[in-house]
Amino acid sequence: MRTFASKLKDQQERFSRQILTKYKIVVKLLQTLSKITTLYPDITFPAVFLQVANKFNIFVDLDINILPFNCVVSSTNFHDKLLIMTLGPLVCIAFIVLVYLYQRRQIMNNHSDDVDSVEKVEALKADCVYYALVFVYTIFSLVSTTIIQTFNYDDRLEAETGESYLIADYTIRESDPDHQAYVVYAALMFVVYCTGIPAVSFYMLCYYKPQIQQLQGLVFKLSEKENLKRKLQNTMTEPVKILELDKEMTESVREVRLESDVFAESVSPERRQLKVLQAGIESFEIKKKELLEKTPMLQGLAPLYQDYEARFYYFEVVQFIVTLFLVAVAACLPVNSGSVVFLALMASGGMLMALIGWQPYVDSGDDRDACISQMTITLTLCVGMLSLSDADQDSQDWAFGWLLIFFTTAAVLIPFAMILQLGSRLVLIAFYGGDVDQLPEWMKFIYNCYKYLMDRAQTMFPGGCECVPQVRYTADSEELPKALSEIQLTERRRSSMDSLRPYRGRFQTTDRNCTTSTNSCELSNLPEDRKQEDGGQDKDSSTSMSV
Repeated sequence: MRTFASKLKDQQERFSRQILTKYKIVVKLLQTLSKITTLYPDITFPAVFLQVANKFNIFVDLDINILPFNCVVSSTNFHDKLLIMTLGPLVCIAFIVLVYLYQRRQIMNNHSDDVDSVEKVEALKADCVYYALVFVYTIFSLVSTTIIQTFNYDDRLEAETGESYLIADYTIRESDPDHQAYVVYAALMFVVYCTGIPAVSFYMLCYYKPQIQQLQGLVFKLSEKENLKRKLQNTMTEPVKILELDKEMTESVREVRLESDVFAESVSPERRQLKVLQAGIESFEIKKKELLEKTPMLQGLAPLYQDYEARFYYFEVVQFIVTLFLVAVAACLPVNSGSVVFLALMASGGMLMALIGWQPYVDSGDDRDACISQMTITLTLCVGMLSLSDADQDSQDWAFGWLLIFFTTAAVLIPFAMILQLGSRLVLIAFYGGDVDQLPEWMKFIYNCYKYLMDRAQTMFPGGCECVPQVRYTADSEELPKALSEIQLTERRRSSMDSLRPYRGRFQTTDRNCTTSTNSCELSNLPEDRKQEDGGQDKDSSTSMSV
């Protein structure tokens, strides 16, 4: 049996993994919508949608223009914003490096054992890489957009004035010598951020490719078995409590019934299959732990690959490239507005088709959330393209606005609800030992309401609403079809037992002769209706029952 500490640790690991995955999906969605609604030229969106999008932008869009720099310097322009947006992340990364060097020195001084100190240093390095990657993912689209805006000019007045002006700041002319110096600086930062981050990420993924694929294979199989275990536990007949039996049942029959339940539970095929699954889960957990101890950097690179299956270990790099094109490159292409939106729509639509067709995430719930998020981006681009058509003047209609609001809200709230679900499970295990009966009344009421809604959702959607692994049978998982057949057999057995439940408690006994060798008991005086039903059967079997 798994201990309380192991259950709590497993739930914490799943919660931390899921919260990072949901965070990445939501941040990518909101940052992309923010840039589409503000940077794409000559397209308009319904006012009601822009109001909602601006509310969401507060949490994901870092606008340094609201900072009171005028209190320190006389004036600021786009060049100052470029410096802050590019140098600020480098300062944060340098701070993480300094923390690593300081902690590494402390570990080396405090531990005389070389093996122990090396393990601690490797774990520290993995932690620093992990937090650096999460930070880089958060600022990637914001910094990339600022860099590429340095090369985007408005040349509509060039025929009259002979000058082109920077679209991000019309006080800056293209021919300005200071601006030309910042153009060179922006090109360097383009190599560092826009090209460097995807390239380095892809290199690290390829370098650790065998270990990553082995680890993700174990994670997928482990999640698959845990999902199968939950299904098997849900189909198992819960033991009947003696106190809930009918009051008519005598004490002697209650004792025999209790003994029969215990015996049935010990020999039931579903319980044997549950033990097999638990043994397999423990085996995969040991292999996973050994692999992480052997290669600690896998823990540090987790933000790049832990969301995806082993064969899609590189998919985060694809996400980087598509995001870079949508939030920065598309808006700065030297083409007209219609072509910009069309190219962005093709990129977003291709990404949506890839998510639907490949389903690269380990958990099916993450596939669902990513598809809804990408669908929202694609619909937003479609509405933007409609605003460029002279034949359709209704792009500002409220129907389009509320349609976009619906998809955007769903794409944000569904991951948030899943995080609350996992968080509630973690709290239930950490503070109440996983026992619902120990919850306060108001929490128990909320839990029962949640269970009711989830049951209804399971009825409406056969795939379910939770974040569970997609079941794909492989050659090395021969026990899965057997387990599923056991589940189906158990469901049929439960339906048969439910049909016999009306007869529970109706046995009246006046004579009880039990033998230890056969573990059987003769019960006489069956109900009259049962005697009539059994009239045509064998007389010996009508007055005895095997426990």
